[in-house]
Amino acid sequence: MSNDIDENYAEIQKLASKKLEFNADKTNMENLADLFADKVETDFFATSNLHAQLDEVIHLCQFGGNVVSLLGNKGVGKSAFLAEVRKGLAETSYCCMIDSTHMITAEDVFRQIISQLELPVTPSSNIGEMLVALRKSVSDSSLHRVVIIIDDADSLNEPILSALLSLFQGADGGQLHLLLSGDKNLIERLDASAIVDVLIYDMYLNPFNLDEAKSYIDFKLGLVSKKVEDYFK
Repeated sequence: MSNDIDENYAEIQKLASKKLEFNADKTNMENLADLFADKVETDFFATSNLHAQLDEVIHLCQFGGNVVSLLGNKGVGKSAFLAEVRKGLAETSYCCMIDSTHMITAEDVFRQIISQLELPVTPSSNIGEMLVALRKSVSDSSLHRVVIIIDDADSLNEPILSALLSLFQGADGGQLHLLLSGDKNLIERLDASAIVDVLIYDMYLNPFNLDEAKSYIDFKLGLVSKKVEDYFK
C-alpha cells in the first residue's frame, strides 16, 4: 500500500510540474501577443520598400488633387501605414482620420470631416450644405491642403464613395486629397465611378517575406529589451 501511495504521489507531482510549466509558457505567449497588438503604439517598422512607398504616398498627397488607394489583404499593415502617412503630413496638411466602422450614410462621413476641420456648419445642416462648406474650405488658398484619410474604405457603400469623389467637382488648386485603404476590389469600385478629371492612384502593400518577418519580430521584442531566444527555441 505504501508503494502505491508513493507512486501516486510521484505521478501527481509530475502532473503538477507539467501544469506549472504549461501555465508559465501560456503566460509568456500572452505577454508576447501583447507586444504585437494593434493597441500598442510603437515606432513604425518599415522595410526599404515600405519606406519608398511611404515617401511616394506623402508626395502624392502634397501635389495636385487626387485619390490614393492603399490596397492589401487584411493584416498586411494598412492601418499602421496610414497612421505614419498622417504623421508625415501633419505639418503641411489638415488631415482628417475617419472611422468607417459605423458609417452608414454620406452624412455620417461628412459630419466627421466637418467636425475635425471645425467648419461653421450647424448640426441640422443637410448634405448639400455640408458639401458646399467642404468645397469652400478646400478652395480657400489661405488653408493648407486637406487630406481625408479613411481606413477600411472598402466597407463604405457606393453612395458614400460617390459623395466623397463628388468633393472634387468644382474644387480648384489641388488642395483636396483622399487617401483610402481597402482590399483590391476598392480600386475597381473607384475606377467604375468614372469621375471626370480625378486622378486615382493605386498602391499595393505586400506581406513581409521571411527575412522581413524575422526583422519585424526582432524589432518588436527589442522595444521591451527581449530577444527571440526568450520565447522561442
